Amino acid sequence: MIRLLSAELLKLRTTWGFWIYLVLMLGITTLAVVGTILSDEGAFDAENFADLLETPVIVFLFPLLIGSVIFTNEFRHGTIGQTLLVTPRRERLLAVKLATAGLVGLLFGALSYGLVLAISIPWLAAKDADAALTDRVVGETALVVLVGFVLLAAFGAGVGGAVRSQVAAVIGLLVWFLLLEFLVAALLSVIGLDAVVRYLPVAASGAIVGGAEEEDVLSQTGGALVMLGWVAAAAGAAALTLRRDVT
Repeated sequence: MIRLLSAELLKLRTTWGFWIYLVLMLGITTLAVVGTILSDEGAFDAENFADLLETPVIVFLFPLLIGSVIFTNEFRHGTIGQTLLVTPRRERLLAVKLATAGLVGLLFGALSYGLVLAISIPWLAAKDADAALTDRVVGETALVVLVGFVLLAAFGAGVGGAVRSQVAAVIGLLVWFLLLEFLVAALLSVIGLDAVVRYLPVAASGAIVGGAEEEDVLSQTGGALVMLGWVAAAAGAAALTLRRDVT
């Protein structure tokens, strides 16, 4: 299993896509942090600092998309047949792909959050702001960001495995997370099913960081559990796809 995981990580880091996603994510994170600090004209208090630490939320699409690429690259480049010759047990291949996605999500989350700290802590310290690495909110936010990124990457991998087509998976995930779920949520609200909205992927992943400040929002733990359920559903769909002929 360790060798298979190492092979998957090697395949991923030797593709241009991985590095493009990573550079774009870190670039957007940097711009967001710098812009937030520069735009704050008043005193930067503890609440402002807590909001700043949640900056990685704006790049949540990157672990999601890189997760889908982990699986769809195999079908796009026609290497899935060779991969199955090395790993004929398809359920093991699925498990390795999900584990790889989880590790990449963890890496993306750690790098994005680490970048936020590297920029904000010394900058805010120079402004005599209320911000320090020892603050409790630093560790709490790190945990929810990492959990969120891991689950999103694994969900993306499951969707990629189920859809097979890289273009369809990427566009489908973008459309759902940026537009379609909000339209579905509005429709559910119109027909009186508001309670269902909180269990949709965007709402659940958002709850991991935001928590239950309102009645219709899941708690952080609830959001993580619901996203875990979506990961399981996507993985189940991918397992069914892998049972079919992949050549």
